[in-house]
Amino acid sequence: MKEFEDFIARCYDTYIKMPKCNEGCPLDRFCKACQCEEGDCTACLKHIQFDQPRFTYSCKKITYHYVLQFFNRFASEIALLLKRYPNNKTRRVTCASLGCGPGSEVFGIIKAWKDVAPNFTLDYQGYDQSPVWNDVQSLSKEVFANSPHTINFYTTDMFCDWQGGKNVDILILNYLLSDAVKFQTSNQKQKFLEDIRDFCIDKRVRSIIFNDIRVYGNDNRLNSGFQMVIRLVELLKNATLCNNSLESIRCIAYAFPSDNYARGCKWKVYRSDNLVFPLSEKNRVVKCNSRCRSKQVFIVLKHK
Repeated sequence: MKEFEDFIARCYDTYIKMPKCNEGCPLDRFCKACQCEEGDCTACLKHIQFDQPRFTYSCKKITYHYVLQFFNRFASEIALLLKRYPNNKTRRVTCASLGCGPGSEVFGIIKAWKDVAPNFTLDYQGYDQSPVWNDVQSLSKEVFANSPHTINFYTTDMFCDWQGGKNVDILILNYLLSDAVKFQTSNQKQKFLEDIRDFCIDKRVRSIIFNDIRVYGNDNRLNSGFQMVIRLVELLKNATLCNNSLESIRCIAYAFPSDNYARGCKWKVYRSDNLVFPLSEKNRVVKCNSRCRSKQVFIVLKHK
């Protein structure tokens, strides 16, 4: 996919020209303390994802490192899921992505459907309130500038400032709910899920894609992304009983072969965890993820 190759190449060229971590980095309180002088963002990224961070992605350089390390994998995971649901009827698909970050799903959706539906166009509305991703998002828009697709990113609250139409075909929750688990209180998590439910009802969302960390968590506790999506499903099911517009909900859970956490529901397991988007030969600095391994749930909503 030429757009993907161009995007990764441009991110790589930008990344290698940026100064080392300890030279003017806004996170020097951490970088310098860890003597992170190798010129990449490995230490910070590992701290953010596996420790109990007091900061998140607030350095522009780390956004490029994130893309070079994870983009192939996350875009591949979205593409593999949607290949199971070929879009051979709808010409224009409206997609809302909450907490989109760099927007890897844009490439996954287009890759999955462009072959089976040559006239397919994507109307993508990505929302992430952190402006740190703006430069990477701009590159994404630029590589699709001559395509029929519409790619937009916003730093506003999607629930209050939705810029798309009334009907949304896909709502993407790509590594969002596990982030909410780390930074939100119990009450905030519950309110957040209720806001997502209300958005799904009001905007007549037809499907939801959950793609996140494969950790299962504890039943009836909102301590993992997967437990969060289970609670969201419960809220949506309850809405079918008392809401005049939402009629039914159907869920399909997917796991990759290496997932040892798959339990608690009937999982569909992919035959392979191979990437759809191959690793870039140009990227010789950042070690990329070479296998798919997220946990996924595909939710189909039927409205009256």
